[in-house]
Amino acid sequence: SNEKILSVLVKIVFKKTNIYDKTQVIYAIDLVVKWFNKLQNNYQYIPASFDYTFFNKCVKILLDQDHLILRTKCLWMIYKSLHLFPAEAKEELINMIVTKYFNKLFFNWSWNVRSLITHVLLYQLHFIHFELLNIVNEKPKSEKKKEHTPKQAKFQSSIMRHLQKPKKQYMNNIDSDEEVQYEQKVSEEYEKIGILQQTDVIKKLKERMDEIQFLISHYTGNKSKTHKNKPKKFYTEEQEEEEMEEKTRYNKIMKKIPKNLLPYVEPAIMQFVNENKTYESWADQSRSVIRSNKLLMVFDHLPEISLSVPVDESNIIA
Repeated sequence: SNEKILSVLVKIVFKKTNIYDKTQVIYAIDLVVKWFNKLQNNYQYIPASFDYTFFNKCVKILLDQDHLILRTKCLWMIYKSLHLFPAEAKEELINMIVTKYFNKLFFNWSWNVRSLITHVLLYQLHFIHFELLNIVNEKPKSEKKKEHTPKQAKFQSSIMRHLQKPKKQYMNNIDSDEEVQYEQKVSEEYEKIGILQQTDVIKKLKERMDEIQFLISHYTGNKSKTHKNKPKKFYTEEQEEEEMEEKTRYNKIMKKIPKNLLPYVEPAIMQFVNENKTYESWADQSRSVIRSNKLLMVFDHLPEISLSVPVDESNIIA
């Protein structure tokens, strides 16, 4: 009931934890995630009184450790709880990941670390900050020739107005008290989920996702149609320039990756491709939940991650 208790408890647990004691760190993170899960189970967000600055510092300390289990546990904590954070705290954490740690995590030698950062990218970052807007603004494939129900139509229009215009501008156009309450509820839900739009952090995130897509094309053979499967001696001048541009971009991406992690670039990309298939299925199933205005219910069904090194204390066999 007291919103400040969560922040106090998290501070006590992390401050009492010895970063060099693996068992203590695992226990502390499991405890914090359990508290966050209680909020999720009640469809509540982390309160504004929570000390997000302290929490983000703890994340930084954990990710700075050259220790597989600590990094894995930290990413697991982010994967399980980031959707509960408000936009400002989320923005700081995302900025930390995409600017300082991205290459070290995404192209990591460990399958576990790569799997977890991929899950964070897809389910917590891409889904919330890119996919939600698409879900609101489009019809499902099965409904292309069908009309939306009045509630669905109201839901879509109210969300788009909330995201694109000041509240007062559209609230004045609503006639009934019921519609006012409905749109207020929708607006509040989308404010709480913390969608970041057109910020520098989101631009950086999009750049990272574009780089991943480019590398997917490179490693899966889906290169430009203008010169795919064509001998170089038959290239036109334009095709040669395009080939050079692709090579230049590829080399530019590679230079940003630590040399010791270069052997893991292709495995990381192929792992992303495989895990993206599961994500696409999950996102499709989430559409009906989103249109029902129950945003946090989507995260009741985050896929469990099967790892060779356990990240949940319930998986540890004595």
